[in-house]
Amino acid sequence: MDHLDLACSGFDAPTLAAPVQGVEFLGIDSGLSGYTARIQPGLNSVVSFDPTPAFRNAKGRPNAYDERGVFELALSWRGKVTFALLERQMAFRDNGHQGNFTTGFGYGLWRMALRSAGIPFDVLLAQQWKRQLGILPESAKPGELKKLLEGLDEKAAKKKKGERSRARRKVSKNLAERKAGELFPGVELRRNSRCKVADDNKCEALLMAELARRLYAGR
Repeated sequence: MDHLDLACSGFDAPTLAAPVQGVEFLGIDSGLSGYTARIQPGLNSVVSFDPTPAFRNAKGRPNAYDERGVFELALSWRGKVTFALLERQMAFRDNGHQGNFTTGFGYGLWRMALRSAGIPFDVLLAQQWKRQLGILPESAKPGELKKLLEGLDEKAAKKKKGERSRARRKVSKNLAERKAGELFPGVELRRNSRCKVADDNKCEALLMAELARRLYAGR
């Protein structure tokens, strides 16, 4: 598939023109609690996961990006990563001003880090890369999305702004977890040993790396 077909319909200028000499493909979930995932061309060959470098509060939760850490991590991939995919971020009404600012800040930070490290990358809207892997809400099992939307009639939807979009995102995350488990059986997808379920940030980063492999291997 041509690079320009993947670009965001004119919103983003093309990035670096061609993959560098490397053996790994990279997917980045740029959120504050996100992950990066690197895989090799062979199927099911995960190289590593790295959590987004971030400063943490007293409870251990990330509360600010570690800008130096992000750049150092990107530089450590120089010469190893052939191509990267980064999800283009959009503002959501239910995220609030601060949440949307943090999301945009992280997205821009990763773009600059990849450029500084000389790693070719492309950016795709969530709908774009998820459609190619069949994990949009429309791909859910019959009734899965409907169940989450039960009781949200038109009147209720107005009172609970964002409920429908949150339900759709939840289904999409569930599909991502399922897809990652199918494509990479045996790979640890939990955030840590205390977690009972797969981490959706980890899964989405891994799936973006897999899509980068499918689209750019051999280019």
